[in-house]
Order: sequence, then C-alpha cells, then structure tokens
Amino acid sequence: MKTVSIKDEKESTNLEINKSFIKINSEELIEMGEKICKNKDLISLKLELVNCQFQNDNLATLIEFIVQNVNLKKLYLYLGCNNIQTQGIINMSQLMVNLVNLNFLILSFGDCQIGSLGFLHIAQAISKLTDLKILRIHFWNCRLKNEYINQIAQSIQSWNNIQHLSFDLSNNRLNNEGIILIAQSLSKLESLKGLLLNLEQNSHSSSGCFEVVKCLKQLKNLLSLNLNLKFQNINSYSIQLIQRRCKKMKRLVFFR
Repeated sequence: MKTVSIKDEKESTNLEINKSFIKINSEELIEMGEKICKNKDLISLKLELVNCQFQNDNLATLIEFIVQNVNLKKLYLYLGCNNIQTQGIINMSQLMVNLVNLNFLILSFGDCQIGSLGFLHIAQAISKLTDLKILRIHFWNCRLKNEYINQIAQSIQSWNNIQHLSFDLSNNRLNNEGIILIAQSLSKLESLKGLLLNLEQNSHSSSGCFEVVKCLKQLKNLLSLNLNLKFQNINSYSIQLIQRRCKKMKRLVFFR
C-alpha cells in the first residue's frame, strides 16, 4: 500500500507560481491555469505575476481557472504593474465571490488602473466572503479618488469577520473626505485586532489626519496599528499633534 508523506501532501495542497517580469503569452497562461485547477485538493495558491504585461482578458482567464478550486482557503495574488483596468477588476470581483472558503486573501494590484469603481466592486465582493479573517489590499497608485467613496465605505464597514487588515492606498487622489470616510468605516470593524493603514501621498491635509486618528481610536479590540498619513506638506508640528492624539492607543507605529 502506497503511503503519502507529509511533504507530498503539502505539495498537493499548496501551489506557488512566480513569473514576475516575464511576458506571459496565451498558451503559457492556459498551461498555468490547467496546473491551477488540476488539483481539486488545493488549499493555498500563491501567484507572483508582477509586470507580466497582463491585461483585462488575461486576468479574466486566470480567475476563471482559480475559482474552480472551491476548497481554496488562502489566495495570494501579486499582479502589480500590469495593464489591468477597471473592467478587469469588476469581472474578477464577480467571480471571486465563489471562493466562499477563503480565510486569507492578498490582492496586490499596485500601479494598475483600477479606479474608484473597481475599488467599489472589490469592496463589495470581499463583504460576501464571510470566512475571511486576514486581508491585505495593496492598491497604491491605482487612480483612486473620491468617486463612489460613500458606497465603498459602506461596503468596508460590512467586513465584520476581518481580524487582521493591511490596507495600502498610498499615492492616490483621496482627499480629506475620502480618507475620513474610509477611517469611519474601519472604526465599525469590532473584530479587528491588527491594522496597517497606508494613506501616504494622497490629497489630504493635517485636519484629515486628525479625524482619521479620532476614528481609529474607536477600535477597542485593536492590538496593533501601523499608520502612515504622510503627505507632501506635512510639518513637524502636525506630526506631534497627531502622535499626541494617538497616545492612548495600545500600539502605534507612525511613519513621518
């Protein structure tokens, strides 16, 4: 009788593919997709496909393969610096809701043209993944601004199951209203224990920073906070004021 080693079992349930900085043609994409959906016992999938000249249709093909793995619990998607636009993100979001067993998710799409509408669809899809506990969203330089911000905030505040959240929205065009609404929605997440929030280099000011801190202080169960509110014209006095407002929080790492 053939026995299965722990190593073999781990390899059968975990798959990692790294093709970053390599242009992937249609045949290679299909081959990758077949490898992904071949193993029905797959629990963890990590795809590093940064700067592969991916476009919307490539992303759609990839996600169609991924969602066939209904038992998937951990999904790492590193797809930054590709030509992925709003419609591609919308299509992905509509398919992702089928991954109902996910408890760990990384969506890294930095320097893609997601836009605020794409952000909204992602936020809505995440609210339907009720087993999700750990979430990391890297949307730096993704052309986010205040459009749809009320709907986005409403979706975020329904992420009640999230315990650890990493949220990189740096180098976008969110103004005070935008970052405050996001902070207000985060303040409703009572299960949140760890938060990394990067709002560096948006279109906000010191007054917006103060309100963000005020909102985050409402997170009574938060054990760790990593906060970056740096903007172009911030001065040392503003930094001191923000730090004072944070002094009652359990743990704070503040990036100047």
